[in-house]
Amino acid sequence: MKLVRSALAAALLAVCLLFSSCSFPTVAVDKLENPKKAVSDFIDCLSDKRFGEYQKYIYNYASLGFETPPEGGDIDPMTEYILENIFDSYSVSFDDPSLDPVSGDCVGADFSVSGRTATVTFTFTALDASKLQRRITSEAEEIAAPLLPTGYVYDTEEKAFELIEQAIAQIEDVDIDEFLSDNTITVNLKYIDGMWKIEMTKEFFAVLTGDSIGYPIADDMAAGLDYALSTED
Repeated sequence: MKLVRSALAAALLAVCLLFSSCSFPTVAVDKLENPKKAVSDFIDCLSDKRFGEYQKYIYNYASLGFETPPEGGDIDPMTEYILENIFDSYSVSFDDPSLDPVSGDCVGADFSVSGRTATVTFTFTALDASKLQRRITSEAEEIAAPLLPTGYVYDTEEKAFELIEQAIAQIEDVDIDEFLSDNTITVNLKYIDGMWKIEMTKEFFAVLTGDSIGYPIADDMAAGLDYALSTED
């Protein structure tokens, strides 16, 4: 009987060890930084105008051209307004604000990780050039209306630029929130050299430069990634 009890005790001990083995893993699972943090850090970098640092957060372009914006004399007044305000307008938010580290393959409310690749979906708020253009056009029409019956014609580039400058002066005290748009963006990332890096897309780049999704507008700054420095052939 004593032998039976000893065997039973040994069996129970083995069962306990079996079911508690998850508390004592034999192989450690590496934890990686949440890929959403790379997106947040990238936007923070641009918002702070740390143009010498943003490149490390993207892997398919060595430069997006933000560090060398066009000179004031080479751009129109509206583009100049965008350049002065767009980076301050950036903000990013996630469905789940948690940025806890991840381990192994996993799926969250707004991200997924598979090995060393990830996908992140987020809401990106930025200056919308189309909203700005509509407001400037409205202001310009009001300024020009009294002059047109007198025969005055805006028939040169200089006159047109002067009119736009006057219109922009009218909105100097307008809260920039009036010209912002929320955009839902999805990006792919790769874990390279110990950090997550974003694959820059034409869609994301367009929004970064003032083109809200669904409202394309011709703009010198938002000419597209064709002029950015790619790391790919």
